[in-house]
Amino acid sequence: MKKRLSKEKSIGKKKSAVVIKKIKHHHDDLREEILEESLKIIYESGISSLSLRDVARRLNVSHSAPYRHFQGKEEVLLALGIKGFRLFTQYLNRNLPLGSSREEVIIRFEIMRKNYLEFSSDYNTLYHFMFGNNNLKSIQSPELQKWQEEAFSTLIHQIATMRALDMIGEYPVFESAFFCFVVMHGLSTMQNNGVMDHLSAHFSYDQNMQEKIMEFLLRSMESVFPITKDK
Repeated sequence: MKKRLSKEKSIGKKKSAVVIKKIKHHHDDLREEILEESLKIIYESGISSLSLRDVARRLNVSHSAPYRHFQGKEEVLLALGIKGFRLFTQYLNRNLPLGSSREEVIIRFEIMRKNYLEFSSDYNTLYHFMFGNNNLKSIQSPELQKWQEEAFSTLIHQIATMRALDMIGEYPVFESAFFCFVVMHGLSTMQNNGVMDHLSAHFSYDQNMQEKIMEFLLRSMESVFPITKDK
């Protein structure tokens, strides 16, 4: 009888160990799960609907669990912003050539355009959070500001390189970069919302709209910021 009890206690210990291991594994992933669930709530119901208590309920964890990672709603928003702009920067800089010649600069611009659209498509909900409804406007954070500036600096560097190679006129680099960003933002938003596909189908337009808009953007830069022709 004693042996049997001893064996049962041993089995009980093993089961407890397994349960603890699972909880620990879930705990390790919980921070990311909180961010993902928070993003869903914001996308579905707006930022005012977000609460850590509701996030805990939806994740089927204790109400106190999210507070092991975030002190409150503001910290969740900050973490989402940093994550978003860090990923955005990584996407924008992916496979970009140095741009030592005019041909490479144009290729670099095209790759950047594709990287931008891929990010907005791969992380559509996060992209919507980053640039929609002033979700990050009230948050003051040096780290968030660093990644926001890092992302925009990629585009500024592109425009500055074009200026250095005498490819565009003396129009301010920042304003030129912002013009490009506005076009890309509008393009990605309409693409992700299905508006471009709908319009193309409605008017029986069978060309690649993304490529055509890119051509239009470059032509606009030629007229607004005159591109110097090769001599």
